[in-house]
Amino acid sequence: MTLTAGTAAVIAETVFLRGKGRTGSSPELVTQNFQSTLAWLRSIGLQPVVVSPPPRDGRNTGLCVARARLLGLPSGDCDLPVAAVEAHDREVRSVLASVAADFPVLNSTDYLCDAVNCRAEEDGVAIYEDDGHFSQQGSRHIGGTLDFSRAFAAAAEHGCEQKPGDNRSAPRGNCGFEPPRAAELNSGHDPDKRSYRSGTWSGF
Repeated sequence: MTLTAGTAAVIAETVFLRGKGRTGSSPELVTQNFQSTLAWLRSIGLQPVVVSPPPRDGRNTGLCVARARLLGLPSGDCDLPVAAVEAHDREVRSVLASVAADFPVLNSTDYLCDAVNCRAEEDGVAIYEDDGHFSQQGSRHIGGTLDFSRAFAAAAEHGCEQKPGDNRSAPRGNCGFEPPRAAELNSGHDPDKRSYRSGTWSGF
């Protein structure tokens, strides 16, 4: 079972629920309800994995790349500044950080971003469709490059964080992907440790 992290609603002050009218919203409320849903899924024997949104800063990055190509401009001008990405999704990242304490969260930020920018294009492939979704080609490229199906299955089974003395069996943690060069240096000849990273644990 996969749940993409559609947490943009945390920014809204009011949401509408069918049959219940208006109700207040906050990052804390979203986190509580999200975790309750994930816990219920786990209680009935499923293995939920949360997939975080791609890096985004509020601009239509897909349109930016399309215009750059049309006008013969560098697509690198459409890259997303890390500072803008962090500011735009501060509340979303806060929710996901809380969720990752108990459930695995897959994110592509480490792979797409360096210390300054997040790539809008890679190997000639436009990664974004619009202001917050991968394009069809971008999804195929990222999924193949990162062997995403394998990473997803591994996160569901093992999670991505293991603390000393922690014997909890439930998978959890923030599951990142290393940039290409770092993954190459750390992989050796073991395909199981090719593309995945966590702050305290690598490989599955």
